[in-house]
Amino acid sequence: MGLRTSMMVRIWDAIEKSPFTPADFLVENGAQVTLLTVTFVHRPEFTFTVAEDHNFKVLITRSPGEYKQTEKNLYESLNLVPDALIRWTVTIRDELRSTIPIYSELDELRQTVEDHIKEHVGNPQQRFTEEEAEELGRKLDELTAKFQMMEEQNELTRQEVERLDGEIENLKINLSSYPKGVWYKTAAAKIWQAVSSVAASKESRLLLAQAAQKMLGLG
Repeated sequence: MGLRTSMMVRIWDAIEKSPFTPADFLVENGAQVTLLTVTFVHRPEFTFTVAEDHNFKVLITRSPGEYKQTEKNLYESLNLVPDALIRWTVTIRDELRSTIPIYSELDELRQTVEDHIKEHVGNPQQRFTEEEAEELGRKLDELTAKFQMMEEQNELTRQEVERLDGEIENLKINLSSYPKGVWYKTAAAKIWQAVSSVAASKESRLLLAQAAQKMLGLG
């Protein structure tokens, strides 16, 4: 049993209004015994589940909670779920800011992407032209060259470079299939995931984020 399509539209709208992008979440409608399960893909232990108790009230379980690692709350109506979901995503952002030193810089990258789309992408649903895709492809190639240089300077390991190169290759492939708005948001999410996962120093991670921002034409 899951939520109606109209309710799922409201769920996705709430995610769009969150500090993150749809690519940052796995959304399962009617998963197992729950009505809805939302998982933050970068930290799978961060989950938001919606179920009904024996009195048909709405039971929402959030990890992290506002004050505790996991919190459960009862609500009278499913109409309150989207707002609760947005509050949960804000809690995730605050948690990441306190546990990942570079998160503030990466959070700024997300905002830069949003501002870039508003200012420079007239129609976010429009596809890249062949010339635009080629230009962005060249910039992404420059970024992979940057990874190689950082490996030579022992700032990144071979495994980390391979992981970053894989993400960049996926972004290049998606240039021909994603609308501009979706591509830029996905690029920011992928860069966030890749940069935050490398075991480099804070300075190296910040350098990576700044280099990625420049190569994407955002800085």
